[in-house]
Amino acid sequence: PTCGSTRMVMSLFRGDIAGAMRFNPFVFAALVGVVIILLVRIVFARRWVVCWTPARRRFAIGTLVVLMAASWIYQWCVVG
Repeated sequence: PTCGSTRMVMSLFRGDIAGAMRFNPFVFAALVGVVIILLVRIVFARRWVVCWTPARRRFAIGTLVVLMAASWIYQWCVVG
């Protein structure tokens, strides 16, 4: 199965938020997070700075790998 991002974007263009969440909830959540970060940067004119220590980098990479695997399993089992 594919990741469902194209179907998610098409659902968003049609205004179908529930459909977008069903097709790819992980990318949808990431998209919402990016929008929030951009709004904070625009409204407050501030940047979010993350100090990337080796431990934080390993944690971020591990989290990303787990989320990608969960997304693939979700697409395979639920959406089909």
